[in-house]
Amino acid sequence: MPQDPSSRPRLLTIFSNGRLPSLAQVEVIRERIAHARDDYHLLERLTKELWALPIRDISRHRLLLSTIGELKNPQAVGTLVKFIWHEGEIVARGDHERYSQPCSFEADGGEMLRARAAEMLSYLGSHEAADATLNIATRHPTAFVRAAAIDAHMFNAGDSPEAAAQLRSCVDPNDVWRVGLPRMTRDMDPEKFEKAILAFHAKYPEEQPPAPRHHKPPAPDGRSWYALRREGEA
Repeated sequence: MPQDPSSRPRLLTIFSNGRLPSLAQVEVIRERIAHARDDYHLLERLTKELWALPIRDISRHRLLLSTIGELKNPQAVGTLVKFIWHEGEIVARGDHERYSQPCSFEADGGEMLRARAAEMLSYLGSHEAADATLNIATRHPTAFVRAAAIDAHMFNAGDSPEAAAQLRSCVDPNDVWRVGLPRMTRDMDPEKFEKAILAFHAKYPEEQPPAPRHHKPPAPDGRSWYALRREGEA
């Protein structure tokens, strides 16, 4: 595919200004990617942006990883694998603390980005990428990243029984339940998705999320403001 050098500067400008692209810029990115899939210089520059550590904008880096994956350039395999297996902290301390608050997946910013990188690695679609994704699904120390690799491999294999069998034969026994998890897609009936979730929890009740805790507001204090003031002064 012929390269379009004019697409390179605008893409790089979007990612180098330190801000999350606007919706209009996202459309520009998609359009330019279609004309830049064989532009190895662009991949090199995006890779440089990827390794601008520590990361201070999680959303911007997620979009950066998505762009690298959408390029479908086989040379991106090494970059994504290195990023996923990087042992040091990749997110700035303040952001790391902000993104490590308890949530349903119990993942912090660094894990979110490594998981996104695993999804984009699988999306590249090459045999090398598939083997690397399986290795992550099998051996990565972070459960959130392994789960992303498992789901990505299933998705990009068309959720085939063969892919499911392959994963079940190589992942840790404690991760087998992650193979074939219900996935909401744009064209999926929400009721069908809900039924799939209920069926999953029926099969694996230990994965049922805890019921939300309802906190009652404190009962009104019947004492007068004067009594409360005197009590505080005592």
